[in-house]
Amino acid sequence: MTTIFADDFIGTTLDWSYFNASPTIPAATSGSGSGYIQLTAPLATTAFGAWVTKSLPDPVYGLQIVGPVPNINVDEIYVAHFQLRHNAPSRGAAPMLRLRAQMPNDISYQQWYFRPYPAVAPQVDAEINPFIPDPNTDKVYSLYWGPNSWAPLFNNMVVNVAGTIFDTRSYSLAFDIIDESATQQGTWKLSYVDVGVTDRPATTSYALTMSDLTTDSSWAPVQFENAGNTSMNLLNDSPATGMVTFDDPGVDLTPPGNDPPNWLIVVYNNTRDWTNTIYRVTARLSYPTQTDRNNAHRFRVRHNTTISQLIHEFWLNQNLKAQGNPMLPIVSGGSGTVYTPYEVYVNGYGGATAALQGYSFHKWLLALDQLHHLAGSGQEELATRTSVHAVLYESLGALAF
Repeated sequence: MTTIFADDFIGTTLDWSYFNASPTIPAATSGSGSGYIQLTAPLATTAFGAWVTKSLPDPVYGLQIVGPVPNINVDEIYVAHFQLRHNAPSRGAAPMLRLRAQMPNDISYQQWYFRPYPAVAPQVDAEINPFIPDPNTDKVYSLYWGPNSWAPLFNNMVVNVAGTIFDTRSYSLAFDIIDESATQQGTWKLSYVDVGVTDRPATTSYALTMSDLTTDSSWAPVQFENAGNTSMNLLNDSPATGMVTFDDPGVDLTPPGNDPPNWLIVVYNNTRDWTNTIYRVTARLSYPTQTDRNNAHRFRVRHNTTISQLIHEFWLNQNLKAQGNPMLPIVSGGSGTVYTPYEVYVNGYGGATAALQGYSFHKWLLALDQLHHLAGSGQEELATRTSVHAVLYESLGALAF
C-alpha cells in the first residue's frame, strides 16, 4: 500500500472543519487537541455533528472542490484507516458512527454507518455489537472504495488554467456521529487517519449475479415509498428483460400542489452472508435518454445487515450540472447492454458473532433507491428515469491492507 494522505492531528494547523447542517437535530459538541478530534453527544437527547477535511477552491468555478485525497489510476483502489475510540458506558450505548469519503460537492460518495444496538437480556453487549469497540479501546476501521473512473465525463474534472493542471477528481473525508435516541451518549475520538492506494483485485468470477431485478424475481423485493407522494414508479423489464427503471415524474412545487419530495426504495434479499469476506459489488446503471441524464436527481446503492448495525451507501448526485454531471452514468438509448459500472466494496468487518448468526443477523440486504433532488434546488421538479441493468458480487476474502 502506498500512503497518499495521513493526519495524526499533531501540529498547529487543524485541517478539518466542524459542521452541523441538520435543521432538526441539535448539534453534537466538537472538540480537538494535540493528537485528536472528537464529537460528543449528550444523554437524553438526539444530536448530530461532523468533522470534514478542508478543501480548496478550484480556479475556474470558485467551488470548494479540491479535496486532500487525490485521484488514482483506474487499476487501483483506495483504503482509508480511521483509528477511533468511544467512552460510552457500553458498546450498545455509544452514538452511531458514520465514516465517509466524498467527491466534490457530494457528486458521489461512499459512507459506512456503524450502528450500536442496545443489548436486551439474554443478549450480551459484545456479542450483539461486534463492530463497536469496548469503551476506551482503540479500533481501526478500514474503508475501501474505487475511483469509478468509467463514468463517461470523469475526465471533465481535470481543468487547465494558463497551462496549470488542476485535478478536482478528489476526495474529502468525514467523521460523523448521529445520536439517535435518549439511551445513546458519549464521545467518539479520532486519533489517526490515513488513505492509501493499492492494486485493484482482479476480477476472476462472480459469487452472485442479480440480472433479474424485477418485482417478481426470486430475490423477494419489497418496495417502500414516501406515503405523502407516491408518484414514482418501478418499471419492470425496462429497457430490457430483467432490468428495472425508476420512473420519477418530479414534483410540483407550485401551490396548491407543492408536492413533498419523493423517494422509492426497492429492497432485495440477496442472501449474501457477510462473514469473513469483502464483496466488490458492481451496479450497472444508465439513463434511457440524454434528457433523463440532464434531469437526474439522486440515486443510492445501499447494503445493510438485517438489523442495520452495518450500513454501506454509495451515492450519485446531480450536483455539478454546469460541469456536465461528471460522475453520472451513460445514456443507453434504450439498450440493455449500454451502461456504466460502479464498484463499491462492502466489508463484513470479520463477520457475525455466534449470537448474531443465531438471530439470523448475518445476511446483506440490497436496496436500490431513487430520491428526488434536494428541496429548493429546482432540480427536483424535473422528470427523470434511472435504469439498473444488473448487480454483481465478487468475494474478495479479507483484504489485508
